[in-house]
Amino acid sequence: MRHARLLLLLANLALAAAWLGKFYPKSHTWSDGH
Repeated sequence: MRHARLLLLLANLALAAAWLGKFYPKSHTWSDGH
């Protein structure tokens, strides 16, 4: 189940990025396009 672990890892990274973007919105200028 390598694909499952990879998807889980990507999900964790996405969640971490979301938290970082929430705490530091100004540091993520690339999120302006969202």
